[in-house]
Amino acid sequence: MREPPPNPIERLKFAEALQKAIADAGISQRELARRLGVSQASVSQWLHGQTVPRPGMAVRLERELGRDPGSLLIPLGYVVVDPEGRPVGVPEAVAKDPRLGSREREILLSLYRTLVDQRGREPRQIERDDQDLAGPDLDL
Repeated sequence: MREPPPNPIERLKFAEALQKAIADAGISQRELARRLGVSQASVSQWLHGQTVPRPGMAVRLERELGRDPGSLLIPLGYVVVDPEGRPVGVPEAVAKDPRLGSREREILLSLYRTLVDQRGREPRQIERDDQDLAGPDLDL
């Protein structure tokens, strides 16, 4: 299932970051499109905040433009990967997400630790917990 598109503010933040990256690299939209194997129209839409690239293309943009990992992914709300292309862990991603406040980070990390701790429990117990969370079956 595809994630919903970023909100207009995220699209504009990405567009600004991409404009700066292209200017710093000293290349044209046409040249960038050629290097990425996409249409110039796609690059133009990204630059005007009309559409955004998928995560894999955002990583390619970062690499092609010589940007630090995450410089274009973070404005889109994507999880950053390390320079070798491996996903970062959940705790690191939560800690680095600029959209989260300290209380939100604390809640997310606590929830994550709880879920990880459940892995060590018997599968049957986890299934019972899931049923308890769903509530009783209702015959209507």
